[in-house]
Amino acid sequence: MTPRTLLARGRNVVLVVAAAALGTWFPQLAGVGSFTLPIVAFLVYISLRDVDPRSLASGVPLRALTVGLAVSYAVLPAGAFLLGPVLATPEHRVGLYVVSAVPITAGSSIVWTRLSDGDVELAALVAVTSIVLSPVVTPPVLSALVGSTVALSPGSVVSNLLFIVGGGVGLRVVVPDDALSASQLDAGARASIAVLVYAGVAGVDPGRVTADLPLLSVTTATLLLVGFVASVGLCLLCGLAPGVRSAVFFSGSLKNLGVSLLVVDVLGMPAATVVVVVYYVLQQVVGALAADLLFPWPGDEPSESTV
Repeated sequence: MTPRTLLARGRNVVLVVAAAALGTWFPQLAGVGSFTLPIVAFLVYISLRDVDPRSLASGVPLRALTVGLAVSYAVLPAGAFLLGPVLATPEHRVGLYVVSAVPITAGSSIVWTRLSDGDVELAALVAVTSIVLSPVVTPPVLSALVGSTVALSPGSVVSNLLFIVGGGVGLRVVVPDDALSASQLDAGARASIAVLVYAGVAGVDPGRVTADLPLLSVTTATLLLVGFVASVGLCLLCGLAPGVRSAVFFSGSLKNLGVSLLVVDVLGMPAATVVVVVYYVLQQVVGALAADLLFPWPGDEPSESTV
């Protein structure tokens, strides 16, 4: 991997870290957080553009779709439940639970799947299905995880998720495909993510962040590893074709930053944002490394099958 390629792949990480640092040290513009809902709805719209309904004419690969959703909505929440007690701070535990319960991110899973020569359309389908299901799946999963840690109002989480999914779907329907170019969408997505991260961490004590960062990094890295290992095992167990494996591998464990920050905002627990940001940074770094080093898997042969 050349330095230029490394820089190109890591620019989102740099953006998120910079926005988090600005929010921690210069929180004067924290009021931009009032735009969280429309911003996340816009990000959902961008995700929905990645799936072409015509590509589903030949049928939905149910085995691969089921494995991806199972890792995202069952394996990772179970891992977070087991790892949560390691974090002494309740808000950090909630941040870990939120990350595990939210839907998949479309952008990152598609990028890393493409770079590993995997089934990009499948990665997009798994991610978008996860997002569409989130108003139904995320609230009960999150409620089960947080328990007595925080007073959670599932209704508020459901209503906000319905708003962003409905808003994203509405934009996908009314906005013509040629209204925004790929470069404009990329720029809009990065600006949106920067605003969300900045607003999410605004006012968090920088000294506390520095002290807690090592433990948070180890815990979130362990959760990410649980998801990746489960993806590999389930792909092999279900006999998924080589071209499908990378799509499932990335889409199962890479979580949606925008929705995570939205849920944290609804809960009113800014310190949980730090866990969300750490997980995002790690998933981007590990995703980049896996795309280059892990795929194709040893013994894989080219295959046209998608199931």
